[in-house]
This record gives sequence, C-alpha cells and structure tokens, in this order.
Amino acid sequence: MAKDLPDGQILFKTGEIAERLDLQPSVVRYWEKEFARHIKPIRMDSGRRLYRKADLELFAEIKRLLRVERLTVQGAKLRIAQREMPRRNRLFPDADPAPQPAGGGPGPAVPREPGAAEGRLRQLIGEVRLELFGLRDYLMLSPEGRPKRGPRPVRRKKG
Repeated sequence: MAKDLPDGQILFKTGEIAERLDLQPSVVRYWEKEFARHIKPIRMDSGRRLYRKADLELFAEIKRLLRVERLTVQGAKLRIAQREMPRRNRLFPDADPAPQPAGGGPGPAVPREPGAAEGRLRQLIGEVRLELFGLRDYLMLSPEGRPKRGPRPVRRKKG
C-alpha cells in the first residue's frame, strides 16, 4: 500500500502522503479533518501541513479500513479508538497501566491489589454509570411507555 520510505525522512507534505498512498490530496485533508483526534499535523507559518511517519501509517490504516474493510468513517474512528485504548481501560482511561517487570522484557504477570480508595472509586463510578443508563432509558420513554417525540407545537385559537 505505502511505498518504501527514503532513509531518514520523518516529515511528509500532503502531496507526498497522497502520492505514497495513491490518494488525492483533498482526501488526505478530509481525513485529517475527520480524524483530527488522532492526526495532528505540524502547521508551518505559511499554512503548509507536515505529517509525521506515524501519521502516514495512520492514513494507510484509515485507507485500509475504509476501502478494504468498507467501514464508514464513523466505524473507522471507532476501530482506531479501540486499537489505541486497551479494552480493560475503557471505563477508567486514567488508570495506570499494569506494572512492567524491571528487566523491561516479558515476565510473570504480577496482579496489583487495588487500594481501598481505588476500590471505592470504582464502585462509585459503576453505580453512577448504572444510574445514567437507567436515566437514559427513562428519558427515552413517555409516561405511557411509548417512544417520546419532540415538544408539541402550541396551537393558538383563532378568533
């Protein structure tokens, strides 16, 4: 999909990204706008965008998701977000990752005992989450149990 990179090249112009991935420059700019949470180019004073190698790889992944797997833009956004955040940390994105062994290599997994405060916080977040789901479901239904519609217009009497 992507052509081989020249040795040492770390920044790419929009046209270079488009050429390497066989895209139109307008598509690169559109994907940059749609995936702004993940792609943040360097902006020069002249307005020129420069992309990093990681951005090039992300553009290639976006192209694969949209053109090969035939996902929608929203589906591709979800897939990329899932790839970036491990499943176990979606509920608690600020939680520390699992401790790494001192040697840096793979070692036996050491379970970390949650502290009392962390346990209470997890329990509280879980309770709030359940309440929010219940509130959402409640608001989706009218008192008679049928789906809610928008506010009804006020009709004035002619006369």
